[in-house]
Amino acid sequence: MATALILIGIGDSLQVTIQSLSVFVLKKIFAGVLTGIVSILGVGCGLPDVMVQPTDEIEVIPDEIQSDRVRYFEKDFYIADTGEKLPINAIRAELLDTVSPESFRQVAERADAIVVGEPLESLEESEIRRQDGVTKYEFSVSDFKVKTALKGDFQSGDVISLGQDVAILADEQYRLPTNHPDWNERSLVLSTPNNYRPVKKGSQYILFLYKRTDAGADAYFPIFYALGRFNIDGTDELNYNPYGFQPVNLEIRDWAIALSQAAISEPNQNPLPRIIEQSELK
Repeated sequence: MATALILIGIGDSLQVTIQSLSVFVLKKIFAGVLTGIVSILGVGCGLPDVMVQPTDEIEVIPDEIQSDRVRYFEKDFYIADTGEKLPINAIRAELLDTVSPESFRQVAERADAIVVGEPLESLEESEIRRQDGVTKYEFSVSDFKVKTALKGDFQSGDVISLGQDVAILADEQYRLPTNHPDWNERSLVLSTPNNYRPVKKGSQYILFLYKRTDAGADAYFPIFYALGRFNIDGTDELNYNPYGFQPVNLEIRDWAIALSQAAISEPNQNPLPRIIEQSELK
């Protein structure tokens, strides 16, 4: 009796196994037939056996991101030496926590050097370097010829390396939205407050500079950004107001220009101490 039950059990298990195997075999046969049909139809329709991914796809930027980008751009444009109109991207300006000077004396005393002269290279001709510290960004370095030195170790005729935290870049992340009428592959990218613009080749300036050696900069940068570079011959015509409506900023500009005029009219003496004292008189 026990032997009979065991045989029955074995028979039942074998039947289940055979049924499972049959289903598996049928599934494989069906899959093979279906694959053959698809292959035949594919060839008949002219489709490739293997799908090839396109290699020149254009990146699609969501509309909401494109709309958000516009707010980082200035209303005016930077006109390159070639006449090309470049959008001005001030996205990094929002990340800056700048300190504004309280007086002309503060600007003059904090500067490592004060010089009158002119840039020998345009921004397009400048060398682009990269700051790879905690904050990563690009800046430009160009030659600047000193005509008159009012502070620092420079002399008339020296050519110094002028650094500016701006650069012309073609990176996609700094472009206007693709559907914008003023779209350009290149943009002027500011790593400064959005009231700064680069100096122009051939124009005359008085610069209040500080020495920077971080990240291999090894150049002199305008201190307090726009309040460290002042055009003195009226040739730097840019469509922006770098000084806002802050009375102290306008006073700093006026005393800086007065200093440059005194330096030109008094070539044999340094008018800096006198101009600083005069700026303190109310």
